[in-house]
Amino acid sequence: MRNLYLAAAFLCLGGCATVTIQPANFTMSLNEEQSELTKSAKAFADNAEAEGWIKKSDPIAFLQSKLFPSSDAGDNTPEYVEQLKENSASQTEYRQKLMADMASATASLTELNTTAETTLAGEMQPERADVASFEDALIAAQKCRKSFADAKDELATSVEMDRTLAGLDAEIETTRRLADDLAAAWQNDLNAIS
Repeated sequence: MRNLYLAAAFLCLGGCATVTIQPANFTMSLNEEQSELTKSAKAFADNAEAEGWIKKSDPIAFLQSKLFPSSDAGDNTPEYVEQLKENSASQTEYRQKLMADMASATASLTELNTTAETTLAGEMQPERADVASFEDALIAAQKCRKSFADAKDELATSVEMDRTLAGLDAEIETTRRLADDLAAAWQNDLNAIS
């Protein structure tokens, strides 16, 4: 019974820095065409998982691991640092792979941000799906940054690596600003309809 109370408290107290408000009259068609922004945002998050930069999120396994800590629930996929160590024969190879992954994530995030800017500049207002998928991509980017920082900490300090990570940080800040702009544009459009 105690676990049930803990689960209820956890669900009530859990939160996220970025919140999307869903109106009560929101309906979604399963065959509705996704916008370019939604597709790009989902592709970014999916690519981050496929590359091993972040773990695939599984809410059921997460909840089970919190309710039953002794169970073997959850993803047994190794963290990014362990994957990098296992797949690198030397420190040089480790460093090169890390640099390539950080550059790839930054380039992908830059493309996503460009798509968001195009959406905001266009005549069509962003949809709720655009806002939600973009916020999911932002969360994935923040997790990538943490994975890369953890992997970087395993190496000696490098100005080039710090600069590459700073470039990713700048893109994440742009993504955060664009997420706020998209949410505001969606909310303004929703208020105009009401």
